[in-house]
Amino acid sequence: AVQSETYQISGSLSIAWLPAFPDFCTEPIAPGCLARLNNAKMQQTIDKQAAWAIDKAHTSLNFSISHFMIAKVTGHFTDFAGTLTAPAEGFDGADLSLIIQAASINTNEPNRDNHLRTPDFFDVASHPEIRFVSHSFIGKSQNQYAVEGLLTVNGIEKPITLSATYNGQFVHPVYKTTIAVFDVSGEVRRPDFNIGNTYPNAVLGET
Repeated sequence: AVQSETYQISGSLSIAWLPAFPDFCTEPIAPGCLARLNNAKMQQTIDKQAAWAIDKAHTSLNFSISHFMIAKVTGHFTDFAGTLTAPAEGFDGADLSLIIQAASINTNEPNRDNHLRTPDFFDVASHPEIRFVSHSFIGKSQNQYAVEGLLTVNGIEKPITLSATYNGQFVHPVYKTTIAVFDVSGEVRRPDFNIGNTYPNAVLGET
């Protein structure tokens, strides 16, 4: 399920979680999937809680930010990993952890991407990782969750709330693994994390 934050950088997260086996998933699975770990050694644990791991091949982590107030720049991160631990039934009370390699930012323009890796924006030499760790994962309706946690960017830690939509689940026809599909979204205020602080909001959106 690599199954979405006032930047405004707005972000969207399509997360795919799959068992932690090197050759487990060799065929495309719809973005936004969560796949339950099915390691036989973990069965006793899974009876009480379900462990999930992000499948990078089927997960997208995207963002957009306004540019000169009327245009938008979009991009994504290509290198990330994450885990989710949830009750055996349902996702209320789940624990989510996500680590993003900041240097993997990609806006489809190499010169801009290199600038984004400097201290003007993400300072990847000093702070190579972007981290999110949830402290609550609460159901708001049948398929809506509020995910609260701490986001760390440029060495600065701030609380944020993400919105997660559970789209349902199915059993993979080949691997017989349960797949749960989520879309996650939210906004992060860039001044809170020293992202492009020398650029006024008229040039780059606040979120």
